[in-house]
Amino acid sequence: MPSATAYVRVTATRWVGDEPIPGLVEVRLQDANGDTWQFIDKAPLFDESAVLTRDTAYPVDLDVACTVRARHVRDGRVLFEISTASPWGLETVEGRHLFEVTADQVAAGARQYDRGTGRSLDAILQPGNPLRVD
Repeated sequence: MPSATAYVRVTATRWVGDEPIPGLVEVRLQDANGDTWQFIDKAPLFDESAVLTRDTAYPVDLDVACTVRARHVRDGRVLFEISTASPWGLETVEGRHLFEVTADQVAAGARQYDRGTGRSLDAILQPGNPLRVD
């Protein structure tokens, strides 16, 4: 499968600090095995609309750009191998950027959330989309 840019569901859990400007935020990603990974980076890398500030009521669900490297089925579950290294160079505090996530965590475009309830994943199911789950 050729790599495709997509978005993975994450949760911003807290404002870390104001320095360096424009401020740091902690974001967590839960992988397909249930392990939780922590990212700490500048707020705009996670949030183009400037929702994440020191005054935000955390947690906040959002999507982070990633690259889908592979798709496979294991134990009846569709899984994607993703990299957060592309396009924004994100890695966890441990230096990790490759993850296996479930199909419902990945979308072809960034989604807006209403306290954890994502919009339909219809875009990912369209014929011809490299992220299509068959």
